[in-house]
Amino acid sequence: MHALCSVFFPPLKKGANGEGEIFIEKDGKASNALPFRVRSGDIFHVKSDGDDQNGDGSFDSPWASVDKADASAGAGSTIYVHDVVSGGKGEFRPIYWNNRDAASTLEAQFSIISFPGTRASAIGQRGISSYKTSGMVISKYLVQSSDCDDENGQPVNCVRGPRGKVTMGIEASAFGRAVGNTITDEEGRCADAQQGAISGNQLSDDRVSGYKIYGNEIYDYGCVGTSKFHHTTYLSLRDQDDRVFDAWEFAWNYLHGNKTKNGIHNYDEDLQKNSKCGDVKGVLKIHDNVIIDQAGAGITIISQCGWTNDTQIYGNVLVNVGLASQWDGVDVATSIAPSTAAISMGGSEYYG
Repeated sequence: MHALCSVFFPPLKKGANGEGEIFIEKDGKASNALPFRVRSGDIFHVKSDGDDQNGDGSFDSPWASVDKADASAGAGSTIYVHDVVSGGKGEFRPIYWNNRDAASTLEAQFSIISFPGTRASAIGQRGISSYKTSGMVISKYLVQSSDCDDENGQPVNCVRGPRGKVTMGIEASAFGRAVGNTITDEEGRCADAQQGAISGNQLSDDRVSGYKIYGNEIYDYGCVGTSKFHHTTYLSLRDQDDRVFDAWEFAWNYLHGNKTKNGIHNYDEDLQKNSKCGDVKGVLKIHDNVIIDQAGAGITIISQCGWTNDTQIYGNVLVNVGLASQWDGVDVATSIAPSTAAISMGGSEYYG
């Protein structure tokens, strides 16, 4: 038999917004309380039996596609997706949020979440991406993202999208979140080219300020021949205006069996050779992650162009990391630019 417990939410009146706490009580004893905020914001639903033409996005009259929800919902909205599969094998961009009018904030984020008890998925070269938006939260999704077939551990028959050698699972956005997702390759395929399972930089938009990567599982991502430029996760700046961005955070993630180089990878360089790429303010935090059987270093913080932020790395478990990356599957000596450290920090201009 299972013991019963009670979950307590903030005592707010119906329709009221505000701060409160959430905690669990069992046998008269309460757990530590966590802050909990109720805010205004629209809620919409996407179901496989929905209707994009006649539905209104409500629970009883849902839409059929995430594309419809992305284009219709306003800033600060929450979209619950019920067991809907977006995309398919080899599709370029299954979920693409480019509704600038819905760009959201840290205080009222735009969320795409698997409805409780269901598991929505995105399958394609760029699983979940965005453009000219902010504050996107992706939670409890299954993302399968690849651009090549896997033939004996080598990427073959690679298909590149309109913007070249880029594939990724989830693309970050400023003040957004990736929480509780599972990311892996498409069946029989592997990720190659550039970016990562969770990836973001400042080449076109601010995709990193205040971003949180919490509780995700990334596994069996990439093949042994995957390019050294593709990583398990990858956050960078590359900002030619030399601006300063808020630090991000990785916590409670589980990475295992990944053949893409470097697990939690933070790296910057000056692409235009003009000594500019931006800086990070605040403390970059990497904690309570588990990384097992990882090609390349488990954790990297490397800047070639002037990061001054401090970094805190603590409470992580790293087992059997520093494995060969981009090799022929026969002789590990063929590995290109191997990185064998558990944790690698520095670069020519990292001053934190």
